[in-house]
Amino acid sequence: MCAYLKLEFESFDKTLTLAKKCWTDSEGRVNFGAHQGRWWGVLLILTSLSFTTLTSVIAMTDTPTTMDLKLAQWLQNFDQKTWIELLRFASYLTDKPAGPSVFVAIVLALWLGRLRVEAILLVLAQNLYFVQLSVKQIVQRPRPTADLISIYEISDGFAFPSTHTTMGIALYGTLVIIALARLERGQLRNVVVLASCVILILATISRPTLGAHWPSDAVGSLLLGGVWMLMITKLYVGMRQPSGFPELMRRLSRN
Repeated sequence: MCAYLKLEFESFDKTLTLAKKCWTDSEGRVNFGAHQGRWWGVLLILTSLSFTTLTSVIAMTDTPTTMDLKLAQWLQNFDQKTWIELLRFASYLTDKPAGPSVFVAIVLALWLGRLRVEAILLVLAQNLYFVQLSVKQIVQRPRPTADLISIYEISDGFAFPSTHTTMGIALYGTLVIIALARLERGQLRNVVVLASCVILILATISRPTLGAHWPSDAVGSLLLGGVWMLMITKLYVGMRQPSGFPELMRRLSRN
């Protein structure tokens, strides 16, 4: 039995090592183009269908679902002041003026650091704003009210999807892609990826906890952001290919 388990472990370890070699270079940078065709289309279809289904359900209902109400009330049970302030801070980092300020700072840093294709990619990723705005106008879901849950943050406009979450994904999600693709394995990359993920997770949790959105608004934002990140990843792979690349971007990529 022990010999069998040892053999299975060695086989798994070899498979994992081979996968790492296929997906990363010698410095640990992720190659998003490796075997992308095998998983990209499947993920895109599944995520798109999930988002479309959720959007259709929400658009056809005038009142929040029982699950939405119970989950929002459960999240608001954790109402310690420190926790609420932490969520407020994460939400602040995905909202005006902090979010746009972070965006401008990162774009400038990438451009000055000669990662100009990445700077352009980050700018293009922000077009998610117009996509989520269009969905809001189509669905026109009202925001939570004080007679149903506690309202810690008063927001205007429609609820579905959450602008904070979608734009947080457009900024910090794209930053994770860039960090994995361009930074060598080490402390700097770990800090960038971890900080971006923590901000996104807390910002997503903050929306229903602060009473600005229903939990399904946050879930829909994650699905829409997931579809967008898959498209941005595909675009990024194409932008880094020398063939078929516009002359201007080819020059920028070589600088």
